[in-house]
Amino acid sequence: MTQSPRRARVAQLVPTITRSGGGVSEAVRLLAHALVQRDDWDCEVHAIIAPGFEEARAWFEGTAVFGSQRRDSSRYGFSPGLVRGLLSSDADILHIHGLWGFHCLAARLWHLYTGKPYLITPHGMLEPWIMQRSRRAKALISAGYQNNLLKRAGAIHVLTDKECTDVNAVRPGLPLNVIPNFVEPPTDVDRLGPPDWWRPDMTGKTIFLFFGRIHEKKGCQELFDAWVRLCETDSAFAAGNALVFCGWNDGLAGFEDRVAEAGARLGNIVYAGPQFGDDKWRSLAAADFMVLPSKSEGLPLSILEGWALGVPAIMTPECNLPIGFAVGAALSCGYSVDGVAQGLAAAVALDADARAALKAAAMRLAQSHFSRGAVASKIVDLYERVRQGGQRR
Repeated sequence: MTQSPRRARVAQLVPTITRSGGGVSEAVRLLAHALVQRDDWDCEVHAIIAPGFEEARAWFEGTAVFGSQRRDSSRYGFSPGLVRGLLSSDADILHIHGLWGFHCLAARLWHLYTGKPYLITPHGMLEPWIMQRSRRAKALISAGYQNNLLKRAGAIHVLTDKECTDVNAVRPGLPLNVIPNFVEPPTDVDRLGPPDWWRPDMTGKTIFLFFGRIHEKKGCQELFDAWVRLCETDSAFAAGNALVFCGWNDGLAGFEDRVAEAGARLGNIVYAGPQFGDDKWRSLAAADFMVLPSKSEGLPLSILEGWALGVPAIMTPECNLPIGFAVGAALSCGYSVDGVAQGLAAAVALDADARAALKAAAMRLAQSHFSRGAVASKIVDLYERVRQGGQRR
């Protein structure tokens, strides 16, 4: 009997697969799920164990997920077991997600030992706003191993044209390949019903949704301040609209209390906390506009997920999705309080036909550019090129 040829194998390496990893963890999960559906590549995932790891592992149905204990309490994620896990793998290539952590040192050691090729997806972590943070630590990591890791990569997978510029500013001459992330909404989102945060008095109002980490770079505080200003100066705006924050607080002290106080006073602003699984899709489906006044992004999955459900966005150019403006799926805003307020006011001023056009454009864009069918085959083609190319010297 003729034995079928061995399928190629990729090991995905990511600092965490848990919810704390945000869009990076979700992008890895979606990619692993897409590879499971194919007959030419196998996939495994290596990550550092963190609270919620076992729950997250269950989301990777059909994919082997290997966890390693961390030996520090910092964001760096020192985990010698990660190196051992990689060296025990028979993967043909390694796909590294994110930068600036111990997992990149583990990847460097794996490559030195095995000589096998790898590619890197920085996920926006060479963006100028990021590079200005913890500059001394980044300089040490770069000189210690990360510059060499980038130099030897078979490919650098960037998510946007803007990220090409960012990477070239840090390390010119790398083999850049632009392929966006993709999203997979449920096919029966209507059956899920309203989200838990929904209130009867929201019926008939325009719902603005912030979905993601509550972090200074996301513009959450500016959005809050702009909303309060508009409500206090325009009674019609206050009566006809509602703002919902969905996400976990990542460093904005007292934010939930400020939202609660404003909610009690204005009656139209809610902090709903993190939303996952069906709760996420219920929240997105209930929105009329996504709002992301971010100062820095790689490629925001929440905007893509909203578009997949026909929810247009109000976002900054720093979200790196200019195609959304070009095709009429998004409105532009700045990330100052004034800039956010102008974006909100512009959305409220739209008539029903204009809103319907935004919604239709969002759905078309998600299907044509950010669906699994549009993206996954491009990633697999990149894997093949990296595998066939071997080590880059």
